[in-house]
Formats: sequence, C-alpha cells, structure tokens
Amino acid sequence: MEATLKKIFAVVTDPYTSIVQWKEQSQKKVVGCMPMHLPEELVHAAGLQPVIFWRSNESITLGHSHVYSFNCGLTRSIVDDAVKGKLTFLDGMIFYDICLQGRELPFLINRNARPAFLEVMFIPGMVVGPVYKDFFMENLERLKTSLEGFSGQKITDDALKKSIGLYNKHRDLLRDLYDLRRKNPGILKTREMVAIVQSGMLMPKEEHCQLLETLLNDLKQRKALPDKKPRVVLVGCLCQTPHFDILDLIEEEGAVVVDDDIYVGSRYLARDVELDGNPIEALAKRYLRRIPPCPTKVDWVT
Repeated sequence: MEATLKKIFAVVTDPYTSIVQWKEQSQKKVVGCMPMHLPEELVHAAGLQPVIFWRSNESITLGHSHVYSFNCGLTRSIVDDAVKGKLTFLDGMIFYDICLQGRELPFLINRNARPAFLEVMFIPGMVVGPVYKDFFMENLERLKTSLEGFSGQKITDDALKKSIGLYNKHRDLLRDLYDLRRKNPGILKTREMVAIVQSGMLMPKEEHCQLLETLLNDLKQRKALPDKKPRVVLVGCLCQTPHFDILDLIEEEGAVVVDDDIYVGSRYLARDVELDGNPIEALAKRYLRRIPPCPTKVDWVT
C-alpha cells in the first residue's frame, strides 16, 4: 500500500523525471494534452502516450514575459516551462479553445518552443443540437488524420475501440476507489485521492490500472477513521490540481473529505465512452453530454 502511494506521489511531484524515464524505457513518443475535454483515447490509439499538462514545480519567472501575471496558474506554468526548455521531452502538444487564456497558448508555443507536433483543436462550446456534434466529429477526424501522419500509424476503428475500452476500465477502477472512500470516510487522505487521479493523467493507463487494482486490494486492510468528523465535498471548476497544503488544512481542522466535484477528481472519471458503433461519434457524444454540468459548455435549453 505505502509503496504504491510512494510511486504515485513520485509521479505527481516530479512529472518531468517520471515521463522522461518512461519514454526512455518504452521508446514511445509523448504528447502533452490540454486538460478537461481532449479525447486521450485518440492519441493512445495512434501508438502515442498522452499526458495531461500539469502545474509547474517551480516559481513562474520567464513565463511572465509572455503572459499576464493574472492568467491562471496552469496556462502560466505551461508557457514558463516551455520557454525554460523544461518540456523538450514532449514530442507533441495538443491545445484547444477551452478559454480565452487557453486560446493564446498554441501561438506562444509555436513562436517560442515549438515541438515536432503541434495541433490546435476546435471543440464546440454549445452542446445542444446535431450541428455541434457534426462539427465536433469533423474536428475529431481532422485530429485523427494529423495524429496518423505524425505517428506513422493508422488509427483503425478496432484500435480506437481498444483504447476506449482501456480508458473505460481505468475510469471504472477510479469509480470503485471513490465508492470505497464514500463508504469508509478517511480511508484515503484527500491529497492521496487527488494524487491518485492526477498520476493517472501522467502515466500509461495500462500501468496505472495495475496500481489501482493493487490499491483497491490493499485498502481492504486499511482502517477508516471514526465516523464522527464533519463530512466535506470539494467543489470547483479548476482544470489544475488543488494545492496539497490546502487539502491538508481541511483535514487538520477536523473535517474529512468524502467526495469531490473537481476535474482532477470525480469529473475526470464521470462518463464512459460507448463501445458500440462509430468510435469517433462515441467520443463526440461523451463530450456533448450535459452531466456533469461544466462552465466551458453552453446549453441554452436548460
């Protein structure tokens, strides 16, 4: 149990070293992906390793020569790391228009630290109506073609469905972990739960699934805290990891976190992708679902 958590914290504490080591061992290309809505399954099906961008492990300095200091921590971190040369191990990067600050990232990266593969995707903000599904599917097909050209590997329907199945399994294991925590408050510290989810964004899903299976088995031997503390649910729309110190403070004040509604948390595992029919359409349908609600999506109906 402790050995597994130690490995997880090593990944989230220093993603740079962990990803480089994995890349050297696997000899696979690594692609950095903007968080929240990019379909990692499509990148994985191309024989590439997707990793979700993370917040830097050091103070932002050079980045403030390129972005405003009031930008969010994640966008500033990506630019700062890129201009410092800390992301040269990434073979590619994929961005999309998640927000105003996110829209400027590909242009800054292209000018100052362009990787071998740089792709910009357009994801509809509106989620109601067939025109938006058609628009998104066209962009997914364009991304698919671009990934095939970069990787030299054809993304067949079977390959994409296999990747979707793997990612569904990963989400299912995380849901099992969340269910276990709800039933046994305090069995996992909040920083442990968040680190577990984030590490899954930075590691190959094949390896992370094995870690989750080990954790689920080991947690059966771990005792939960006495069920007398105030129960807390974390809620927020950040697309980056909450600071561990803040999470620790909640528990130090006598509360116990039993659930959350954050991206580096339950939102990452909220919905599976259908395995029947056209896999590109299935990826689009997963995004277009309105549950859980998200401020990056607009629904004029409700």
